[in-house]
Amino acid sequence: MLALTAFVIGPAVSVLPPRTYFSNVEPYAYVVWNMLFQTRYYLPGAFGSDPFPNAVNGSLWTLAPEVLCYIAVMAPGMVRALSGRFWRSPNPDLPAGNPAQRARNTAPTRHSVRCRRAHANSRRAPRLERSDA
Repeated sequence: MLALTAFVIGPAVSVLPPRTYFSNVEPYAYVVWNMLFQTRYYLPGAFGSDPFPNAVNGSLWTLAPEVLCYIAVMAPGMVRALSGRFWRSPNPDLPAGNPAQRARNTAPTRHSVRCRRAHANSRRAPRLERSDA
């Protein structure tokens, strides 16, 4: 997105001719510095008459906090995944494996047993008693 702003939108809205715009070091510095989270808002000749002159993409300051939040969310997940606890159940009564396997392997609850019996009894033909005489 930074490259799109500096090399497509910047020349389109700049008052400078394209040759002068691209010969200036500022568009390249804009991309590099913003990728290094050192916020730069200036592109040559762009938005010079706006209320905030020469300010391009005012939300660039949010990049560094956003990346830090992604790292903060990713770090505990990576620690858990690398520790081997990712697929182990914290409850020793439950079987190991992924969640789909755990759902199939867990002991049935009273409710599920009653529902299965009721369903089976509603479809089953009545039993005939055998007499072995």
